[in-house]
Amino acid sequence: MKYLFLTLITVFGLATTTIAQVINQIVISPAKPTAIDTISVISNFTYYGNCSYGLVYSNASLTGSTINITPTYCGYGDSTLCNSIDTFKIGPYPIGNYTISIEYHQGSICPISGFDAIIAKFDTTLTVKGTTSTLNVNFNSFARLFPNPFSYSTTLQTSVILDKAILTVYNSYGQKVKEIKNISGQTVTLYRDNLSMGLYFIRLTQDNKTILSDKLEITD
Repeated sequence: MKYLFLTLITVFGLATTTIAQVINQIVISPAKPTAIDTISVISNFTYYGNCSYGLVYSNASLTGSTINITPTYCGYGDSTLCNSIDTFKIGPYPIGNYTISIEYHQGSICPISGFDAIIAKFDTTLTVKGTTSTLNVNFNSFARLFPNPFSYSTTLQTSVILDKAILTVYNSYGQKVKEIKNISGQTVTLYRDNLSMGLYFIRLTQDNKTILSDKLEITD
């Protein structure tokens, strides 16, 4: 785990600490998230507390353009130096610029504390972008949607023969709104059904490999 963590990309921000707590590293994964990605914030945090409990609670919420993460650890005032590497999953979020604000808390009673104190803070920025067409090189293939934009239906065509492939449609908030499973052959037709007019993102996968990831637009 130690060596894997060191290969991740570090995202630097402004950190303030109290009671000798130390934020060693904050990592955002993936490094360049899109509106259909579940984003992880990986925190390497050193603090004085009850190491056997470590992180006991965390919460993530969105207020305006600020993503608030509030992890809570045990043992306020303890003299044992602890290190905790924790992953906070957030999003997906719509395309845009955000501030990630991590407020580390600590309490005196474990695992649920009746006492709460803020022991460290960390702020950094996050940019969520749209997806672009990408073909998995292992397939050595092409895939395309036609027509796009469309109002009633569109057809996806690939140069490889699909076997139990999955076609997933996400809205602009990164929420899954449609899924077609067990696709075989080289074409699949996607019908509008109850989808409203607007911009969507589409992903075609097979054997956990992405064949196509692209924008999809529905018009009246």
